[in-house]
Formats: sequence, structure tokens, C-alpha cells
Amino acid sequence: MNTKRIPSLFYYLLFILLILFSFYNFSAINFPLLNSDMAVTIIMSQDLNLPADLYFWGQDRGGSLIPLLANILVEAYKFPPVMAVSLIHYLILVVGFFAMASFFRNRNLKLILALVWFFPCWHFLDQVMPLFGVQMCLTIIAIYCLKRMQMGVSFYWQLLWLSLSCLTWILCIWVSDLAIVSLMILVMIVIWKYRQAFKDRGYFFFFKDKETSVHTALVLAWFIAGTAFILYAKHKATRTDDYYAHAINRPGEIIATLNIMFRSLWRVFRFSSENFMESIYAWAIVAGTPLILRLSNTRSHFMKFCSSNKLFVFFALNGIVLFVLLILSHWVFLNGTNRRYFTLVYIFVWIAVLLYVEATGSHNRQLRLILLFTVALCGAISSFSNFYFPKRVPSRMTEMGDIRKLGDIGIISDYWVAYLSMCMDTKHIVATPHDKSQVRNYYLAESVFRMPKLYLARDGWMDTFPDTITQFGHILARKGTEIPIGNLYLCQYERVYYKRTFNCNEMQHQGIVVEDPLAESGKSVVISKDYDRKKHFIFGPFISLQHGTILVRYRLRSEPGLETRTLAVLEISAEYGKKILATLPIRSCDFQRRDSYQYFDLKTTLDKDYNGVEFRVMYQGGQELWFDCAELTGM
Repeated sequence: MNTKRIPSLFYYLLFILLILFSFYNFSAINFPLLNSDMAVTIIMSQDLNLPADLYFWGQDRGGSLIPLLANILVEAYKFPPVMAVSLIHYLILVVGFFAMASFFRNRNLKLILALVWFFPCWHFLDQVMPLFGVQMCLTIIAIYCLKRMQMGVSFYWQLLWLSLSCLTWILCIWVSDLAIVSLMILVMIVIWKYRQAFKDRGYFFFFKDKETSVHTALVLAWFIAGTAFILYAKHKATRTDDYYAHAINRPGEIIATLNIMFRSLWRVFRFSSENFMESIYAWAIVAGTPLILRLSNTRSHFMKFCSSNKLFVFFALNGIVLFVLLILSHWVFLNGTNRRYFTLVYIFVWIAVLLYVEATGSHNRQLRLILLFTVALCGAISSFSNFYFPKRVPSRMTEMGDIRKLGDIGIISDYWVAYLSMCMDTKHIVATPHDKSQVRNYYLAESVFRMPKLYLARDGWMDTFPDTITQFGHILARKGTEIPIGNLYLCQYERVYYKRTFNCNEMQHQGIVVEDPLAESGKSVVISKDYDRKKHFIFGPFISLQHGTILVRYRLRSEPGLETRTLAVLEISAEYGKKILATLPIRSCDFQRRDSYQYFDLKTTLDKDYNGVEFRVMYQGGQELWFDCAELTGM
């Protein structure tokens, strides 16, 4: 392998082909394993709601950088959301790659880096997915900007590159909280670099130098701005308590985590995992690593080598520290110690190995590069081999594209189907997970019921379609038979509006029950000036309601007048009066006739299931007020 003999045109053409083939296999528009987590990125790019959507729906982590940038293409240039996300995602990957490649002089190692970067092995495909891959790219771009700052030809260019680095670090931490680890490691390396100067000249010696003082002030300003932005974004997002509570694994959980990892590795090594080529790759690492190390020669003490190769130390420490933290993380344990969480460890270690090879001599440089290339190539082939053998697997967009034929529809399904089906056509399909699943966006849940046709998908949720089902407080009745379409089983449903009336005998009250021929039940409750101000005129019936939209119609009458002060306040409350969900003040001038009842409507959306729901009337004093009934309609 001697790329010096390869013409530059062919060399860069090879890079372009690798990038295009990676895009063809792993971009959102082409990826056969596209899932609902990835689909959320596509849906958000179509309808981005800032500042609430600074983080992905339903969480306060995972900054929505790709939806934010893709939204520009969608809104300004009318790109299809899935294409906009694919292009923005790969643009970030390409920029991150070339930033990393700039640290290598050897073209052979740049080609190997391209294989690792754009074709990670099967179980670490998240390197080319929106979250972990973007975090890695931003980390490297921030380091690249620092490198350019050190090479700055003028003071002002140094300030520019330092500002770009600080901004990129802020974006990186916004995209993933885990990036704080990389930033802390960088700070520790910088402190280690200047340790002797601190010892000899004191900790504040850099304030005596004008340029260094300005650099420090600029970093501090960006730190304050970045902290403010992250806190603001988290304040506007939905807090996930499970993510923060019990952060560190207990000893038993650490053992269980390690056990899961070892069993997973054992399946790979004995060729019983789902990817045959990955098993070959694992054995290639076991066989090739000792040979590569044996052929390498640092020509100096290891600590001196580390001292003169700080970039190697940065990536190696990132891989080691992140691995330990992930083993200790309770969140990773709760999610089954999924190997995708270790994607960054995988890439950091690979980059550290390549940097080590670049910085060391070798007894047989050619053989060492061939071994490295062979190992990386095995891993690269494992990334896409399952998409072609034993047969070609179509992209998920192609596989489920027939759903678009149904037109404007709403879909309720399992989480892993819902957002995936919606991203097929975000303009005409609105979907949500069912109310017992993980609902990321309740606005979409309500929008589903406003679509002309409503379908349920039973995949991953039910074995058969029931005749009736309740979802988000709405009663749905089956309409027709199930149809297989877009690799799913769908059945059309229609909404059944439920209605219930609570008359004065079913409600708690103060006042006098009187015979009233105008009332629907023949009786009503009347209240006048003699009343208890601490007690509601009407309250109850203390029922339980599921989340969804409700309409409460209060049937009241009073003497019409010109008085504009509040006569009474209508309320919908829950948890036995502890939570007020909606209010409506009414006045004498709101009544039209004394001898007839009038409806006052109060509508609200219950964001969750509630107990002790009441429809209350708080009388404020004045002329007499009659209550006939309260009508509840589920919508």
C-alpha cells in the first residue's frame, strides 16, 4: 500500500466514491434499518417549534441540530424532509472526516480512517447515525479549530478560530451531554501542558501577557453564553427524571452490565451473532493487534511519547474514560447495555490507534499498513454485508412507501411504527404511539384525530384489531377490515363521541334545590346573596378521565343586566381540586333572557389521566344564579 504512487485525482475520487457509497447505504433516505428514533429527526425538520424543540421531543438531552439545519432546506428551498435530513447529516459527517484527516500526513492512514468513519462495523453503525456521529464530528471540528488558532498568522485570526472552537464545543454539548467528558479531558491536557509554567511563574502568569489575557476573556465569555444557552434549552424541554435519578450503577448492576457485554462478545466470536462478517472482523482484531504493536516502535519512553503526542492522548483517554462511565451508567443499564452507546468508544479507540501508527516507526511499515487496512476493511464490509446477502434489503422508505397511497390519514400504533410511518410523508400523514406507549409529542396525538381518516396499526402492539378501543380519551370503533400495506397491518377506525350529563342531583352544591320546569330534570339549584364564600356553588362529580380533549357545557340562567363584574367563575379541576385545568368567568351581561337556560362552554385537553375531576362553579355574589346540569363530551 503506497498511495504516493496513486495520482491525486484518483486518490480523491476514491474518497468521493466511499462517501457516496456510504450515503447510499446509511443516509436516512436509503437506510434499511431506519427506525422511529431516527424518524423523529425527519418529522421535526418539517415542523420545528422553537424554543420548545431545541431538544428532541419529550426529553432534555440530544440537541436538535440536524432538524434545525434541515428545516432551513425544507422551508426555504422546499426539500423533502427526509432528503434535507440526509444531506445535512452527511455534510456534517464529511466536514468532521476531513477535519480529522487533516491531522494525518500519511494518505494510507487517511484511507483507513475513511473506512472506519463511513463504514463502522455492524454493531457500531450509530457512528453514521444522527446523534453519536454528530457528536464525534463536532468534537473533532472543535479540536481542528484550536489547531488552526495555533497556526493563526495574526492575532485577529487567532480570536476567530478560538471563537469557532468555543461555539462548536457549545453545539457539541447541546447535541450530547456526554461531550462534557471530552471537554474536561481537553482542559486537563492543557493544564498538564502548562504545569511547569504554573509552578515556576504562578497560576496567574498568563494575565501579564496581553494576547493570552484576551484569549482567556474570550473563552470565559463563550463559557457564560454557552452555559446560559444550555440551561435555557433544558428549561424549555421536557425533563426526563429517569435519566438523572440513580445515575450510577450499583455493584450488582455493574456485574450485570459486564455480563451482558461479555455474552454479546462471545456470540460474535463464535459466529452466532446476526452478522457473519463482523465475527471475522473480531478475529482479525484479535490476530492483527499484537502484530501491529510488535511491528511498531515508539523509539522513546511511552510517557515521553505521550507528552509529545497530545492528540493521541486526547483520543485514547476519551475512549478509556467513556468506556468506564458507560459501564457505570444506570441509564445505559436500563436500556439493556445496548452496544450503540459504545459507538464513541469504538471510534475514539480507532482514531487513537491510527494516530499511534502515524507517530511511530516500524520494522516493516508496509506490512503494518496492510494489516491495518485488512482489519478496517473487514469491519467496513460488515457494516453493509447484511443489506446485500443473502438478498438485497430495500430501504425503509421504499418498503413502507405504499402508506402514502392512503392520502391524508392519522395513524395510532406502537412507538417503533408510529413516527416511522409518519416520516414517509409528513405533509399528509400524522402519527402517534398509542397512549400506553412512549408519546414524544402530545400535539401530534391530538392532531391525529383531526385527520379525515384514522387508522390503527397492530404491528408490535396487538394481535388482532378490537371492535372498540379507547385512545387518548377518545372511543374508537372499527370500520372495515384490516389491510396489509407498507409492510404493516392497518385497520380504519372512526371516533365515537361520548356524552354524559350530570344534573343537580348528581353534583355537590350549596344553595336551594327548587322545582324548575325550565330545567331538563325538572329541578335546579339556585344561589343568592346568602352563601358561603369559601365554598363552591357547584362542585363534583369527582370522576376519573383519561387524557384527551373534553368539552364541558354548563347550563345556567340568571337575570340579564348591564353589570360587567364577574358573577361566577366556571372551573374544570382535577385531583380533588388541587389542580385547576381551565377557567371561564361569566357576567350578568353574558345572559340573554331570564326565562331560559344558556350554555357556557369550557374546553380543555387533559395531558394525562386524572382522578377526582370536577366541574365547578364559584359564585362571586350579586343576582341569583340557577344551575341545571353540566354536559361532558369526550372529543
